Amino acid sequence: MKNPLLNKKSFIIGGTMKAATTSVFTYLNAHPQICGSSVKETTFFGKQFTGNIDTDFNTYSNYFKKCPRNADYIMEASTGYLHGGIKVAKRIKTMFPGVKLLFMLRNPTDRLYSYYNHMVSKLVSDFDNTITFNEYVEKCFEHVNNGINLGQSKTNHLHFAALSHGRYATYINEYFQIFPREQIKIMFYEKLNNNPKLFMYRLCDFLEIDKDFYNLYTFSKLNVTFSSKLKFLHTLALTANNKLERYTRRYPGIKRKIVSIYKYFNEEKVKKTVISDKTRASLEEYYKKSNHELANILLGTDVPPWVK
Repeated sequence: MKNPLLNKKSFIIGGTMKAATTSVFTYLNAHPQICGSSVKETTFFGKQFTGNIDTDFNTYSNYFKKCPRNADYIMEASTGYLHGGIKVAKRIKTMFPGVKLLFMLRNPTDRLYSYYNHMVSKLVSDFDNTITFNEYVEKCFEHVNNGINLGQSKTNHLHFAALSHGRYATYINEYFQIFPREQIKIMFYEKLNNNPKLFMYRLCDFLEIDKDFYNLYTFSKLNVTFSSKLKFLHTLALTANNKLERYTRRYPGIKRKIVSIYKYFNEEKVKKTVISDKTRASLEEYYKKSNHELANILLGTDVPPWVK
């Protein structure tokens, strides 16, 4: 029996964590021509792909059971796909050779800072939330340069790899080895933040869908990092959010109301760690070469200042 996914165009949002992929996924999921996966990050091509085409199509289709027949695209958003490189790119092409890909990027220094705050606010068990951002960056560089004795660190070494994930040009060039450039769109957190409607217009042009849908659309920021007063309550809320994602993705308005009420009672106003001049200078130097390579890749594209 022919898998129904073969009748749909495929669109995947990749990029990097804390670059507004959740917002873009939500905005597109509201569009009648797009059907998003039941959970935003399926991570299918990173963790579940087997290479057996029938098995993989059947497994992947479980994320799209609620899709209407008239939807033109199926869509997911898994941030890990970008730094999965050639291995993940080949897996995607095996199933969806005509896929359209969006990579969301953000100033890599700001992204790493946001990543750190996100890990602390989420109370991630294998991330040491007692260290400052400046200390975290020092450990990232130590890991990159020398490796770290994991017995001496409360943080899983995978979190230190977040530093190198900001060297976007390396990963994008790997995708260009597998897919033609016309199937890949590179867009920026900063552009979305400044003018979400224009951003979505340009994305609709790439997907060849009706951009007028966003003329009266209300754009809300999503997945914004915040700290909590009661940590145990926040742990319960995060667990509930993960378990109920298949439902809340279908009714984002309800989720926004619940989050608003929850933040009213449990959001803590805290002063975030200040990035020292030394730390910022070190990060900007580390990313300088990659940003220059990215600028060469994107010649003629409207890019934010950090790329130039």
